[in-house]
Amino acid sequence: MAWTLNTDEIHSVTFNGTCEDISCVPQCVFTVNPDISPCGSPSYDGVSYIDSSGRMVPAAYNWDNSFPRGNTTFSLTFTKPGANVYYDVSVSGMRGVVMVNPAGTPYPFTQAQYSEQAQEQLQSDLAAGARARNDFQPVTASANPGGTHLYHVALGASPPEETTAVLGPAGGSAAEGRALLEGSGIGTSPNSAIIVKLRLSGLTPGSVHAVQILLGVCGAPAPTTGALLSTTFVPPTFTLNSVTAGSDGTATSTTVLTEPPPAGGPGLLRIPSKNGATNRVRPSSSLNTCKGVIVTITDRMAAWRRERRVLRRVSRAAWRLEQAERERAWALASARAEGVSIRKLAAAAELSPARVHQITAAADLDELDAALGELRAAGWPAPEDPGGDDDAELDGRDLICDRLVDEVDWLRQCAGWLTHLHTSEYPPAVNLRPDGDHPGRALVMAGLPRVAAIVQRIAADVDELARARRVADLGAAAALPDRRAEQRRRVAEPDLDFRGFCRRSKLPQSERSWDLFAQERYQRGETDTPSYKADNPFRHHRQGPYA
Repeated sequence: MAWTLNTDEIHSVTFNGTCEDISCVPQCVFTVNPDISPCGSPSYDGVSYIDSSGRMVPAAYNWDNSFPRGNTTFSLTFTKPGANVYYDVSVSGMRGVVMVNPAGTPYPFTQAQYSEQAQEQLQSDLAAGARARNDFQPVTASANPGGTHLYHVALGASPPEETTAVLGPAGGSAAEGRALLEGSGIGTSPNSAIIVKLRLSGLTPGSVHAVQILLGVCGAPAPTTGALLSTTFVPPTFTLNSVTAGSDGTATSTTVLTEPPPAGGPGLLRIPSKNGATNRVRPSSSLNTCKGVIVTITDRMAAWRRERRVLRRVSRAAWRLEQAERERAWALASARAEGVSIRKLAAAAELSPARVHQITAAADLDELDAALGELRAAGWPAPEDPGGDDDAELDGRDLICDRLVDEVDWLRQCAGWLTHLHTSEYPPAVNLRPDGDHPGRALVMAGLPRVAAIVQRIAADVDELARARRVADLGAAAALPDRRAEQRRRVAEPDLDFRGFCRRSKLPQSERSWDLFAQERYQRGETDTPSYKADNPFRHHRQGPYA
């Protein structure tokens, strides 16, 4: 693409890429002044720190040639698709945008249509200039006491100023509308404001949409990051009030913009209009200073953000899968080193014996131990200790993530119980005692009330785990030191109460009932004292004081 200077004024063409480190800063930045001298490569990828024509000086201009400058022409080859914003360092607010599409992409308009649009814009600018000339107010003077004079000069445009923009549908959407921008107190006023009024149609009834004014062209917001772009030239972006569609799919909103412009940008509050907008503003209006800025509903932005979150989730899942496969290789190799047969390992891992042999033969236990040690330090759950028992989850655990893994296992058990309740005539049984008490058992039915109570317990524990920074900070969710008590807490089973036991068993409160109560407590693991050794208050009461 080529730019040609056809005026007696000085201008420049400057691109700033998304680069944020020293690696993409061209050497010319350190040898010339890029504000006035050409700097950059003849090709531009949208990333480079700067690519500038330098000051393009007309031939008749009396320029000090001891300072390198640009020529009257400047050309640049764009190597990547995207929206590329450029600006003129000589004129505040003068900007443009170059849209680069992949090779073979059809142009949105024909050359004849582009020429027609250019002529319409040219005629609009000329008409606006004529109106401004007619509105010109000559300088007036008034005499002051003492022989001095006060001169009155009208600066800026005559308010109010306004422009309209037609918002067409994009991406197959039926949404469309119009935007009216009204300038109030703009120009030299210290209290500049722009009122943006939107009227939209074709929306889904009841839907809520965020609205922004972004730099770029329709469907392609320009980048605003980069070490230079985000500091010295901050593109104007404005967030408008959200719109909510009514029952007929229409929506309106009004936003008053009063925020100050960036320090490195134009000296006025300005919202440039897009090409093809209906302009009813004067040439000095800050509403129509540069092209390529549009008003757009951010449905597409929301879709892009969601896609970014989904891709981040996929990357995270891929990383976890990689670490899980590494841990599987470690587990298989360590089990094989202990003499476990390939056939048994294949059955446990649900792999073919050949695949297990391949994994164990290629595994380096020392390397895997070192890699998994880094994962443990980062909070990755540690594998179960083969020398321990199946009730390790009932211990305190050292990491929050270990406790969360336990709760996930309990949720899976609840899902299995619910499936059993749905498909079977009889409810499943759950053991109130930990597996380490085998052969001692205390089975109760896992009906819907118990499953619901367990899920409530899990929700309460997870809520506390999410708020705690360390296991030591836990309160109600802390693992009890007694494994039997912790197992009963996990299955939402309170300690047995004598009166409740009698009501449930439909027995009177008597010596015999107390023995049965003590026997069940012993069976549940609440006490280590058998019923025949336990104190019975009814027996003591019957024997009297002379026993």
